[in-house]
Amino acid sequence: MDQLTTLSTAGTLSQFVDFALKILTTGHQLYSGSIASLSAYEELKCVARDLSGLAKRLSHAPRYDAVSGTFQGGAVLEDLCKECEAVVQDLMDHLRTLKMQVKKGPLKGFRPALKATWAQKDLEALIQKLQGVRKSLDSWLLDISYVLDQRTAVAQMLDRLDLAASSLTRSAPAGGKNLTGELSPRSDNSKNTISERTTPIQALTDELKLKQEVEASIVENLRFSTMTDRLEEVSEAHQSSFKRIFEPQKDNTWSCFSSWLKSGDGVYWVNGKAGSGKSALMRYIYHHPKTQQQLSEWAGPTTLSRAGFFFWNTGTKEQRSQLGLLRALLFEILDGSRDLIPVVLPWLWARFYSKALDPLTPHSPEKRLSLSSLIQAFTILVQQTKVPLKLCLFIDGVDEYEGDFSKIVGVFEGFSRSPNVKLCVSSQRLTVFEDTFSAFPGLKLQDLTLNDIENYVKEELTTSQRYQQLAAKEPIPAAELVQEIVTSAGGVFLWVRLVVECLLSGFGNDNGVHDLQSRLRVLPTDLKQLYHHLFMNKIDPVYMDDAAKMFKIIRETKNSELSILAFALTDESYFEKAINSPLRPWNEGEITFACQKMEDRMRTRCAGLIEISGTVTEVLYEPTSKANGKVQYLHRTVRDYLEKPEILDLITSHVKKLQFDANISLLQSSLLQLKIIPKNSTESRFWNLAREAMQYASAADLSTESHMTLVHELGKTIKAHRRTSTSFYPEKWSESFLAVAVQYNLWSYVEKQLSSQELLKQGVTVRTLLAYALGARSFHNYDVAHNKEMVGLLLKHATKNGTNSNIFKTSSIWQQVLQPLEERYLEQEFFVRQFNVIWLFLQYGADPQAICILKDGRELTADTIIREGLPKYPHPATEDILRMLDVQEALEKPKPSVIQRFSSWSARKPKARNTTALI
Repeated sequence: MDQLTTLSTAGTLSQFVDFALKILTTGHQLYSGSIASLSAYEELKCVARDLSGLAKRLSHAPRYDAVSGTFQGGAVLEDLCKECEAVVQDLMDHLRTLKMQVKKGPLKGFRPALKATWAQKDLEALIQKLQGVRKSLDSWLLDISYVLDQRTAVAQMLDRLDLAASSLTRSAPAGGKNLTGELSPRSDNSKNTISERTTPIQALTDELKLKQEVEASIVENLRFSTMTDRLEEVSEAHQSSFKRIFEPQKDNTWSCFSSWLKSGDGVYWVNGKAGSGKSALMRYIYHHPKTQQQLSEWAGPTTLSRAGFFFWNTGTKEQRSQLGLLRALLFEILDGSRDLIPVVLPWLWARFYSKALDPLTPHSPEKRLSLSSLIQAFTILVQQTKVPLKLCLFIDGVDEYEGDFSKIVGVFEGFSRSPNVKLCVSSQRLTVFEDTFSAFPGLKLQDLTLNDIENYVKEELTTSQRYQQLAAKEPIPAAELVQEIVTSAGGVFLWVRLVVECLLSGFGNDNGVHDLQSRLRVLPTDLKQLYHHLFMNKIDPVYMDDAAKMFKIIRETKNSELSILAFALTDESYFEKAINSPLRPWNEGEITFACQKMEDRMRTRCAGLIEISGTVTEVLYEPTSKANGKVQYLHRTVRDYLEKPEILDLITSHVKKLQFDANISLLQSSLLQLKIIPKNSTESRFWNLAREAMQYASAADLSTESHMTLVHELGKTIKAHRRTSTSFYPEKWSESFLAVAVQYNLWSYVEKQLSSQELLKQGVTVRTLLAYALGARSFHNYDVAHNKEMVGLLLKHATKNGTNSNIFKTSSIWQQVLQPLEERYLEQEFFVRQFNVIWLFLQYGADPQAICILKDGRELTADTIIREGLPKYPHPATEDILRMLDVQEALEKPKPSVIQRFSSWSARKPKARNTTALI
């Protein structure tokens, strides 16, 4: 049994086990009532026959061992296939029984008829056997990667494609007769694969298409949305000094980077202070064509692959973790060299391959790879030698990694031991990095940028006519001033920029060069201390309230981009326009006026800590429009400074006394943008703005009537746009704005609408709204913090404050809440959220004895599911939930054991906070 055959067969075997379990546990859901029983039986028989052929073929496969040098894992697969062969035979026997029943009359339903042919205990035993096979198969697939011969696996797939291609030539003279060779083990009997009756050209096309589908699915599984945000966010710096990194070194100030690219190994370490431009340099290196050219000399005839990752300590979890690092690197490498996918991720390849064989059968979504699986995959990648590959990695901001620095350094050092892998990393010069990386080639960034900083200072100072006059009169002090600025900078370009701005902004007619030197010496040389000096001294106290509002607004955008127009429209002077303006695009004059006004406010109120740099990704207006400018922190260290508790408290104290809500300002801005959006804008841009508006509304305080008016107007604006648009609502959005408000947890708004006749106007029921609140539509904005409140609000309304439980007469909603608890892998955060909801359902009258049919076919009571689920993770309401279950059981089943359990609860003194809920 060759290795790709083994993987493909394992995938097909997994497909059989899953399908067989569906037949035995949820057969009534497989076929609609319009399909006759006999045709359903015939289809099932065909599938069983095909899979039986597969099982027989595997059972006759020879056993392999290490002595012969061939693959030993096939023996394990043989045993599993033999077990499945017995299951197939059992299924066929019972299907024959069903066929005899069909002759007597049509079946009322497949599953009831099938259950009738089995004793209940035999059926349960068969289900347990299949579940055991699936568990063993999963374990086998995880272990197999350590023993695969990677190059052979890839070569065999290519050989099969070559076989299909060569068969075209052989079949050409056949006078129209088709001839096919076996492309893969799945071609023997499976209906869902390349049939033996398929022409060679079609077989080749189908095999290539299937391979591409599997590759694309696996690559997409590795992707995450913020993967390249940090790389794209890094601003450009002075290019002239960066060019020098590729030049030969005469004075050995730093290790020659070009030499390392062409022939070096191990690690190249770029180090410097915060704000010195390390990320800008890494971005420059990563994108520069010389990097690729010189690495090609190192790689020679071997395939070259390079990948990069920029850590970001204020970004998402993936942007600051090892999991995100490995996902991003694997994505970039495998996306560029897709033939490596079955080599590096063989177990994942097998699963996706199996799913691709049967596209019509619903499959559960593939879970993201765990950290252990990613480490395993990357270890295979860097250690394997049979698939020729040279790999260079660029890792920026290692000091922004959220974990143990010594461990991540150890990971990089381990990667670099491979003769085919080398890394360029950047970080601050911390001891933990110096201990390891100082033994490798590298450079201190201040050595590279020294000349450029000096040139920058001279250029900027000479923009002032007054300074030019003074420098002409006092050339020596002027030159000393420049050198003092450069020396004090310590290579930190950002410090130089702020200091020069500060000096020039206070440069009056009465100042001399010595006055500028005195002002320079007052400024802190440490970057963070300089931020504090500017924040506390450069902002006029009269403007401090406005400054606090502006900083708060930028903070609330989190990692989203903010255009200068969007920032301008947050001003309170636009509140009435947001509510009362008609849908009318603004002209460039109106846009320019609003943007320029905000730029002026930024200069006088933000101490240079916020800037307009570049353009936003999603350009709303013409490329030359001022509206597209991107507002951002001067540097990530500015964000770090403003997030310090004492500074954040100071900003919060100002906005709190003003009763200012930044999310209301951003909602106002988004609403007005929706009204003035150009007619030639794409539909996606409108709906992205609408999503932003809903997100800000979700986080805003909607307790006042004026704030609530913004939400009403948002609903009207979306509806008005929809009437004039030919496109549909975004995926998973309801046409009812009230349902969308439920999805985004607008608790105050929904509460007010429930007390009016809005439900009738919008044509929705509370049951439908509850399904949205529970995430029935897999809606992406499932907010943990607010979800419990929304579900409680809807249950309270639906049950008339708990006095009417008609909503639970059909079990679908209650079952929907319970089913996720039976998932094999349940995250603790989801578990706690789900039990919060269960607690609410029980309080409002959900029946603990209701029967729930689980995905594996078991029929359990809600009581049993809850009791089985609670021990998985600690939950603060565990005792309260168990008490409620015991009270209900004692009322419905007054058995001695139940009454005794109830009495034990009664003897306890209930917690005061739960007394009302449990009565």
